[in-house]
Amino acid sequence: MLGECEHEYLEPNEEEIVQCSEDYILFRVACIRCGMVGFAGGDIAWNPTYWEDEAPESDSQPHNPIPRG
Repeated sequence: MLGECEHEYLEPNEEEIVQCSEDYILFRVACIRCGMVGFAGGDIAWNPTYWEDEAPESDSQPHNPIPRG
């Protein structure tokens, strides 16, 4: 088919979340070229939890602490 759009969309934000579960998220997106609405989603890969009073696992790196006011 001639003239097919090569769909592109801006990075979605929280307002465009359609479905969110423990390990998956789905967003509503709109093509910036033709305006067609679609969905983009993916699996969430969580990192292991790090507790300050325990040594981190050898194959993981702890997150930077959040500064508290």
